[in-house]
Amino acid sequence: MKVVCTNFGEDLEYAIDNSDLTIGKSYEVISSSGIQIIDNIVRLYYIKNDVGFTKKYNSRLFCSIEDWREIQLKKINI
Repeated sequence: MKVVCTNFGEDLEYAIDNSDLTIGKSYEVISSSGIQIIDNIVRLYYIKNDVGFTKKYNSRLFCSIEDWREIQLKKINI
């Protein structure tokens, strides 16, 4: 599955590692898993980042390619 990095976690309540990602760049999700943090289940994507290392990133940093296209089209139509 391909996803696009859309933010660096500004809307999250906790600090995350967003190093070596580029907003607007697409990434291939190698695998995904869920972990429990406090009372929430957090979905993690295993992604090969910009420097070639596979790391876990919060899925809320990304959206699908289709959603990214819709966001970009809405920007053009404004």
